[in-house]
Amino acid sequence: MSDPIKITAFNAITTPLLTDVIYVVADPGGTPTSKKCVLSDLAQNLGPILVKGTTPAIETASGQTNTGFLGVKGKTSGELKITVADALAQTMTITASAQTVGAAALTIPDFANVADTFAFVTLAQTLVNKTLTTPTITINVQAPAAAGNAQGNGTAVTAASPALVHATGADGTKGIVLPAAAAGKVYFVKNADAANAILKVYPASGDAINALAADAAISMAAKTACVFVALDATTWFTFPLLPS
Repeated sequence: MSDPIKITAFNAITTPLLTDVIYVVADPGGTPTSKKCVLSDLAQNLGPILVKGTTPAIETASGQTNTGFLGVKGKTSGELKITVADALAQTMTITASAQTVGAAALTIPDFANVADTFAFVTLAQTLVNKTLTTPTITINVQAPAAAGNAQGNGTAVTAASPALVHATGADGTKGIVLPAAAAGKVYFVKNADAANAILKVYPASGDAINALAADAAISMAAKTACVFVALDATTWFTFPLLPS
């Protein structure tokens, strides 16, 4: 039998993988037993997360934080939080819905003492004081076939605002029905009929278009187009202002 070798005599590894195995003494204060542990299990079950380096500190298990730390919490979800160590205490928080492999790199700019936020392309966000350089702006498109002869049986416009509505099938009686009005909604409506006929455009129940009574349809002449803009929660106006 070969002589035992002290752990301190082993060759060191400076770039361990999460699949590597380490030696652990379980329950050293009670009944010590020798165990093995995969580094990934160790990382997931540790309370505080230590980061290599002198500047980063520890995030405690209770959630208390120190200046300039990097911590990851949770197994199937968690957050990566970076706090800038300066007088303004700028904080940037990145929250992930689940662990990922090979996630895209995220570059954090130098905010130069200006409070700011990230803008993500997959989320709905309100941009304030931003300059868009050569942006590509698209709107929704729907091509409904007009139907029915009243508000209750016309074809519903379901595309979210702003949208182009290319309506077909008008015959002087059939129509489409706008969604419920809400301030700022915009719809570009084209009467793309093949029979040179009027298209009926109805508001949603309780709404009104131009000077018409509530629920009344406006008649769009054959081959014409106009813009419907909602003033408030019950009123639509057309541009150009069609006779009504």
